[in-house]
Amino acid sequence: MIIDSAHKNVPDYILTNLRFADVFELEEIQQLQDLFADATGVAAQIIHPDGTPITRPANFCRLCKIIRKTEKGAANCCFPVSATGGITSNKPIVTSCLSGGIWDAKVDIVVDGQHIASWLIGQVRNDNPDLPQVIRLAEEIGVETDDLLEAFEEVPRMSLEQFGKVAKMLFSFVNELSGKAFRNLQLKLQMAEKEKAMALLSEHEEFLSIMLHSIGDGVISTDINGLIISINPAAEHLCGWTSEEAVGQPLNAVFTIVHSDTLESVADPVKKVLESGQIIGLANHTILVSRNGEEFQIADSAGPIKNKEGLISGVVLVFSDISEKHRSQEIIRKSEEKFHSLYLNMSEGAALHELIYNHNGEPEDYVIIETNPAFEKQLGSRLSEKPAERLIKSVNRLTLKSINRWPIPVNRWFSIRISPLWQSIILFLFTVHIPGVLRLFLKILLRENRMKWRCFKPMMRWPFWHNIPE
Repeated sequence: MIIDSAHKNVPDYILTNLRFADVFELEEIQQLQDLFADATGVAAQIIHPDGTPITRPANFCRLCKIIRKTEKGAANCCFPVSATGGITSNKPIVTSCLSGGIWDAKVDIVVDGQHIASWLIGQVRNDNPDLPQVIRLAEEIGVETDDLLEAFEEVPRMSLEQFGKVAKMLFSFVNELSGKAFRNLQLKLQMAEKEKAMALLSEHEEFLSIMLHSIGDGVISTDINGLIISINPAAEHLCGWTSEEAVGQPLNAVFTIVHSDTLESVADPVKKVLESGQIIGLANHTILVSRNGEEFQIADSAGPIKNKEGLISGVVLVFSDISEKHRSQEIIRKSEEKFHSLYLNMSEGAALHELIYNHNGEPEDYVIIETNPAFEKQLGSRLSEKPAERLIKSVNRLTLKSINRWPIPVNRWFSIRISPLWQSIILFLFTVHIPGVLRLFLKILLRENRMKWRCFKPMMRWPFWHNIPE
């Protein structure tokens, strides 16, 4: 019996090494073999292509048992090889046994050209036995003639025509049985592949679940209708909803966002993603209002979930609590506003300078990058109108050591303080002094020995200064 596996869903690597046990359940086939033997009165056994048995023999006669006990008899009893030369067939083969002159038949089971087993039946004789042949066999194999003749008489009688019909029935039965068994093999393989795919999918889902539960950002996924499919612990905390409560709810019922300044509702991000098909981010100053009324400043983005055909099947929303960051930025912003207000309104002239370094990394020059209104008023110059010259200096610890001359005569006395701000930026503060007051100030300083002045005097109409050593 041959099963054509063409167009069958069985991998080549399975067919290449296909075994009888891959297609049949051995205990079930044993029962079927035994029932067939009892119903038809023939002996039966299923063997591998090399002649080794697969099933236990059924209805074996005493004659065959006597013959097989001897070495010569067993050698002549190799039906699959002796009778057919190992050649498989798509029809039953009926032949006379080389040992005892009785009838045997064989049905081959072949899958995709691969012979996996043979079903043997037989050990029956007709009404006109060749008794001289049986006597010669007894002498040849060395057994008692009378005992072998007596065993021969016990062999069931069946005409060759009837035995041929039994063989044909077996062929049809095995053909149908094997077809179903092969389809069962296909189903088993498909189920095994499905189970493997399901295991991989489960492993992947478990990994995603662990990742989503471990991530610090809130993650919510919805279907194409905006109904929540999943929500991770971070999102549960920020929204105030448990996963059991949130799943199946519309996103805007769980994820309530408003503008921090106007407190007006912000457009539904899922709707925007579904309309555009693109990843979008929320506008700045967005507040998430938790179920319990707690407010969180958040940053988020939403993107489409696409299937393998590229069609949008849902939306994923990722958001994080930036309340602390927002508060810190607000403190910095207010501090900068205060500093800038002080800078603009202070009575002292202020000028920000950027140091310029040579190839050795030593500061050798600077440029004025910004001035306040007091500076412009005191020196009678605006940086935007009359850019200051670059003045070559020798700088040590951000403290000038040489005389610097302002290029525009202003006829005023100044004291100057220098303060580093950050990186290469330094701040110069200019204070205008009335000469009489200045002399008194210097006298007090010298008397208290707080500072030592090497030189401080006007030069022509241009003010100049030395540094005040620390």
